[in-house]
Amino acid sequence: MRIEAIKEARERIRPYTVRTPLVEAGLDLIRELKFPKRSLYLKCDNFQVTRSFKPRGAFNALLTLDPQEAARGVITRSSGNFAQALAYASSVLGIDSTIVMPTNAPKVKRESTQRYCQKVVYAGSTANEGDAEVERLARERGMVKLSPFNHPAVIAGQGVAALEILEDLPDLELFLCPVGGGGLLSGCAAALANLKPGIKIIAVEPEGGNDFFLSFQSKKKVSLSHIDTIADGLRTPTVGDLNWPILLQYVHEVITVSDQAIVAAMKLLYRAMGLVIEPSGAASLAALIGTERFRDQRCVCMLSGGNVDLTQFEDWIKGTLAD
Repeated sequence: MRIEAIKEARERIRPYTVRTPLVEAGLDLIRELKFPKRSLYLKCDNFQVTRSFKPRGAFNALLTLDPQEAARGVITRSSGNFAQALAYASSVLGIDSTIVMPTNAPKVKRESTQRYCQKVVYAGSTANEGDAEVERLARERGMVKLSPFNHPAVIAGQGVAALEILEDLPDLELFLCPVGGGGLLSGCAAALANLKPGIKIIAVEPEGGNDFFLSFQSKKKVSLSHIDTIADGLRTPTVGDLNWPILLQYVHEVITVSDQAIVAAMKLLYRAMGLVIEPSGAASLAALIGTERFRDQRCVCMLSGGNVDLTQFEDWIKGTLAD
């Protein structure tokens, strides 16, 4: 991934997306995690349009279609956040879209997607089932397939977040980011490694969906047949083929976190900072709970989204872990 492609993406999507804030962790949060002042920062992509990082990649992918491709319309599979982002972006740009979602997608993500797109199809409960439906519909209707992560324009668009981070915190030392399919992390890792090679890049993954952890350890891409985590945005069986070499080149370490740690991070972010963050988005902060390893480094945690059913969020905050 060329740094020029990420910089070009930034200019291309600038009229349509938000430059999200990099927020210094509040006193209550750093006390809980035992971090020094001015050492922990949160990249709040829950404040992006559609409340996740996904619109950067969605807009960049749509804006790089040629006129013939745009006229055919686009189709994607997503558990929710890219579904919302592509539905929103295609409605803004006047491009026809079809969204394939799993039957177990969170209600808040289903409803938001349906506000922007009339062509929402529900297929199965896994990524593989959704991908099969995308293939079938794309063949039948002649639409352009857009992966939520395994697409060069999507990767470049997601990397724009890292450009914003470095502008706000030039002396960044450590970047923690959740990984599912790898679109956000591969784009950000490519940007950070090209612009400031000394930054340590850490991927964070749920224990119940640890395909990238296993892949990273073996240096061979692993695909899971079963995933069990509350982090619905990270329920991908494997990272994308385009994402994999980028991640392997630039990521320094992979940390897995339990669902209990993710909920603990959600509670901390809500009680200390007033932030409502979905499980996938809180995974990066979960990696800091109960460890002293990173307290001497200037660190950014990527909060990748805030799309969560409020009733379920309340249950988690009160201590009910069940999905």
